[in-house]
Amino acid sequence: VPGLLGTASGAAGPVILTAEGVIGLNPTDGSTLWSYTRKNTSFCMKYCERAFLRSQLLFTSPTGRYAAVQFGIPEDLIERPKEGTKPVYDVMTVVLDTLTGQVTSEHPSSEKNKLQLTDSALLDGDTAYNLNDGTIRWKLTRSGNSIIGESAHSGPAGHRSFIVTGPDYKKNLISDTDPASFTAIENLADDPLTDELVVVNGWTTQYTNPPDLEGRETHKNIGGGEARAVTLDSLAGLDDGTTPVDLGRISGVNSAASRASGTVTTYPPYDGRSKFDSSEYT
Repeated sequence: VPGLLGTASGAAGPVILTAEGVIGLNPTDGSTLWSYTRKNTSFCMKYCERAFLRSQLLFTSPTGRYAAVQFGIPEDLIERPKEGTKPVYDVMTVVLDTLTGQVTSEHPSSEKNKLQLTDSALLDGDTAYNLNDGTIRWKLTRSGNSIIGESAHSGPAGHRSFIVTGPDYKKNLISDTDPASFTAIENLADDPLTDELVVVNGWTTQYTNPPDLEGRETHKNIGGGEARAVTLDSLAGLDDGTTPVDLGRISGVNSAASRASGTVTTYPPYDGRSKFDSSEYT
């Protein structure tokens, strides 16, 4: 695929992103089911030269039914409050139904915003939109310069909950229908190579006995830590009928392997190898 920027699992099959647009593929023979293109713009923006960030250009809901992507607004159409100031909006966020390729919504946004999806809502920065029609569901509040909430993660979230930054700048969970329902959350395990949180079908990883982070600056969780797989919805106090699964001792979550396999995949306890040699996972 020339110019491939990212891939994701849609409800009808693979979804790929190129510099020209988004394409849904038939999983039986690789033919094109649908495509979305936009003239005189770029789906690549500043991330094209940084391969490890390309996976962060195409975002799906936990079930894969919806996909969200941003593309740049042409420079001559960007509105700036004053000459020389940063624009209020410099990208458009588009939501696609991955079964049909239909655009269910689009709205102006900022390239710096994180995009996060539940089964029914998109959190773009501090504003939640309905995935099926693009109407604003709610907006997180701010107090002066203190951020009361904004998306703290890019990609799939819980089926009914988002990860947001709280007033103490720590991670919190909120229901996608109640922006006032902040639940503090600690010890979520990330990928020690990228600091990226991993959520697969609403599941994530949480340390029950965190590792010694003495070597964190060199991306080494010395000795690893005891962890469990758990759903974001259950951590948010939303009863989803799931039971946490003990994972034993790990040194972090392997984000690349998790995306490739569609399962939460972890690194073994750090054993002294460099981060480039430690490619084994469990």
